[in-house]
Amino acid sequence: MDSRHPSAPSPARSGIAATKHSNRRPPSTPHAGGLIHEHTRHTTRLTVIGNHLAQHPELSGLAIGLGVHIQSLSPGARVDIKTLAARFPEGATRIAAALRELETHG
Repeated sequence: MDSRHPSAPSPARSGIAATKHSNRRPPSTPHAGGLIHEHTRHTTRLTVIGNHLAQHPELSGLAIGLGVHIQSLSPGARVDIKTLAARFPEGATRIAAALRELETHG
């Protein structure tokens, strides 16, 4: 048999065309994991998140994600367990645990 069977699917193509993206750089050699880290400046519909939350060494990824989501909401938006569990697939138990993490770490 000489047919080829790749061990991994082709990487997903970006939804942003290279010619339309203001910060597009020439492609570089991918890292061992196959991902390239890029910074893109957003000028609309953004929320500034502090590194103290985004890089908190003691919070789980879920707690960080919920914290970011909560900070992105308008003032007065509902952020109770039931509302967040309806928005995210993790379920009420994991949402509650992540909210406790956020409360514990301020």
